[in-house]
Amino acid sequence: MNSYAQVSQEIQKLRSEKVELEQDETVLKVLIDKIKNQINAVQIEQLEIKNREPALSDEYLKELAGITSPPHNPDILDQMVRGNFAIQEEPIQPF
Repeated sequence: MNSYAQVSQEIQKLRSEKVELEQDETVLKVLIDKIKNQINAVQIEQLEIKNREPALSDEYLKELAGITSPPHNPDILDQMVRGNFAIQEEPIQPF
């Protein structure tokens, strides 16, 4: 009879653990759904921001504004990479 009581207690313990696990599973599913919704909202926001970016390139906007970038000189770039680039200052012409 003592063995029957132990088995019965073990069954009750396992049933209560099962109920707790089912409750935890429900809570986790709710959290997962909330996280998925947040991820979707962030992805939508990123698309909206990307779509708001101007369609005109920076180069084209500079050209429209009359700002031209200096031509790329491989020697200057090489000097800059090596760290021995020196700017040659030209005298300022008075108006």
